Amino acid sequence: MSANGQSKGVIGSMAASASDRRRSSGTSAQKFAGLHSQKRTSQDATAAARKQSFAEQAPKPGFFGGLWNNFTKGGGK
Repeated sequence: MSANGQSKGVIGSMAASASDRRRSSGTSAQKFAGLHSQKRTSQDATAAARKQSFAEQAPKPGFFGGLWNNFTKGGGK
């Protein structure tokens, strides 16, 4: 509170008006629609083969990785 009994908020005095705000050129849904459809909803056989191939190339977990996976995911063999 100031000496005259009124409180001044820093946020209120620094608030930007609507015209001062930065505007984006488009929404993220528009910008990344192709990437989203390729990653999430692709029914393409070659895309599925690439995904499977990548999963096969991933390194197997080491000793501590195996312990962690058993702890977090369960050790059902």
